Amino acid sequence: LLVAAGAVYFLSGRSRAVTSQPGECTTIRFEQDTLRLGQVALGATVPFVFKYTNTGDVPLLVKNVQTTCGCTEATWEKSPLLPGQSGEIKVEFTGESEGRFVKTIYVVCNIWKKVYPLLVIGDVVKE
Repeated sequence: LLVAAGAVYFLSGRSRAVTSQPGECTTIRFEQDTLRLGQVALGATVPFVFKYTNTGDVPLLVKNVQTTCGCTEATWEKSPLLPGQSGEIKVEFTGESEGRFVKTIYVVCNIWKKVYPLLVIGDVVKE
């Protein structure tokens, strides 16, 4: 009976370590939340990464990463990050039309404000 109780205690602690309960919030810190790409050639695709860390006390769940147009695509690791762990959002921007651009990427996660905005700024030029 004591062994069974210990196993239940151990397993319940392990499952809590990798998931957040509904309503639990954490905090997130990005190395940078604005990226200035400078000049991007028309038609060129530029890859870059936003790195972040879970600075809170519960696992961080990045539920979605939304971009504001089809010229920007994002991929991310969908498994929870434990407190202190780091992750990254990989983004590709394609310069589809000439001119200055400001693109917003919305990171939907279990932080207090629910959404963390990231900015990508630059100029698409014809070479």
